[in-house]
This record gives sequence, structure tokens and C-alpha cells, in this order.
Amino acid sequence: MPMTFTTINVPGAQPYLDHHGAFTTINFPGAISTEAHGITDRGRIVGSYLDGAGEHGFALDKGAFTTINVPGAINTFAFGANNRGDVVGYYVAGSGAHAYLDHQGVFTTLDVPGGSNTEALAISDRGQIVGSFTDTAGSLEGFSYLNGAFQTFSAPGASNTEPGGVNNRGQIVGFFFDNTGEHGFLDNHGAFTTINFPGAISTEAHGVNDRGRIVGSYFDSAGEHGFVLDKGAFTTINVPGAIDTRPFGIDNQGDVVGYYEDASQQFHGFVEANGVFTTIDGPNAGSTSANGVRENGLIAGDDVVSIGAHSFIASANHEFLFS
Repeated sequence: MPMTFTTINVPGAQPYLDHHGAFTTINFPGAISTEAHGITDRGRIVGSYLDGAGEHGFALDKGAFTTINVPGAINTFAFGANNRGDVVGYYVAGSGAHAYLDHQGVFTTLDVPGGSNTEALAISDRGQIVGSFTDTAGSLEGFSYLNGAFQTFSAPGASNTEPGGVNNRGQIVGFFFDNTGEHGFLDNHGAFTTINFPGAISTEAHGVNDRGRIVGSYFDSAGEHGFVLDKGAFTTINVPGAIDTRPFGIDNQGDVVGYYEDASQQFHGFVEANGVFTTIDGPNAGSTSANGVRENGLIAGDDVVSIGAHSFIASANHEFLFS
């Protein structure tokens, strides 16, 4: 199928408003730093925090924190969640990194047979888990885990393959490295498609929604740009005035979130909806990144101020999220 290309040109990004209560900073009590990695359609947030004892996962639901610590782990990280209440991530023990599934407080370790350093990064509402592991040759490969069975995959000729997301149709996206550089990919139930933005030096796919729209980023001689790939057609995403633009997530309405770097080398989160860009800046933050978005307009991300890293939840509809 021939691919068509469109660049979004928007006359200036709009500032993100906070005075309607739409921006809430997330600090785990007593933590040195807090990072939000994922958000469900129901507004449940998962992430990780650092305190004097190490790294821990957390879930935040309706204003209540739950710590996620895999028993016996030195550090625990939470990266993905679904609408069924499942959480995935990885933990570090004496033998390296191990993926886990947390289902209502019951932990299951997920180590790819024959591999090492398994990390789970995302989970769909079907319960399909995707992530990466190190094979016996020392290369990164991708894995999918569903109904108790592992499937591993690697791009043809790749030295490393790193999945980034999965939708409820079982489509997996990510990126890989080979002797020609870095490329995005779509794994559609075993049918592997390489994603190269035309003229780009490198391409990465970061997320895919249930309609099959893929969001990612690419580098060319002018810097880093975002893109959406829909039915073979690329659309470039450049926040107006930005040096670099890097999207991370896309919801089923097509809203895109990520971060951009301005001319002063400051980082800001953004959401792009129907061609309109909105900047997301945490109060007094030196840098902000939006990492996930859901159909109800909830956005999760991180910001950094002088005293450490914090997470936030914001509403694109400028509504209170929780009290």
C-alpha cells in the first residue's frame, strides 16, 4: 500500500490551564521521587517511587495509594495496568530482573524459559503481557505472554528487539536495531512489519490504540519528531516552536501525549487532539513529560523540580480528578 505523508502545522501551542483543578501532582508519601508510568480508562495509575529502602511500585486509585513490592525483591517497578485491575512490571533480585503479574495482590513471576532479565512493560484488557528479555547470545528479544504460554519474537536480522505497547486486538509495537540502524515495528499476530519513516535516520514505535493507529518518533537531520501511522499514512507531529517532539501514547480517540523540548532546552508535556496542541507543565517544574492518555481525557506523566521528580494526573477536560 502506498504511504502518504502529512505534517500538522498549528499556530502556536496553547498553555495548559491549572486553575480549574485539572492538574494534580502525585507524590507518594515519604518518597524521594515518584514516577507515573501508566493509566487505565478508569483512572487507576501505576508507577514507581524511590525512598531510603529502594524502588517500589505503586497503584493509585481514587486518591488511595497501594505499594507494590514483590516478596523478596530488592527493587520493584510497575509499568503497565489494564481495566481488570492487573499490574505488570519487573523486580530485581539477586539473580537479576524478573517480570511479574500482580493480580489482586497475588504475584506471579514471569521468566521467559532459557532467558534472563525478563521485563514486562504493558498488559492489555485481554491479559496479554508484552516485554523484553535477554537471550543466551546476550541480545534483547520481545515476548508475549497469554493464557499461561510464552511466545518470543525478534525482528529478522535484529541485534535487539524492544516491544513498547500492545492493544486489545493483540497488535504489538516497538523498535529494533540491526546493522542498518534503528527501526519501528508492528507485530500483528506473527505478521511482522518494519516501520521506517521516509528519510529518517531512525524510527521508534511507542504505542498503538485499538483502532490500529500507531504513535512513535523519528530522527532526521532537523532533530526528533513525532508521528502517527494510520492505515499506511504517516502524519508528522511537531509542537510549534519545539526543537524536538517525542510522543509516547495514543488513546482510542486519537489523542496523542508526549513531551517536547523548546529553544531554551526545557522539556514540557503535551497533548495533541484534533490538531490542537496543549502544553502540560507541572507547577514550578523544570521539565514535564506526559506518558499515557485514556479515552476519558485522563493523562498521566512526570515532572521534575529542584527537590526531585514527581508524577501528575491531568484532565484534558479541565475537571477535578479526585480529592
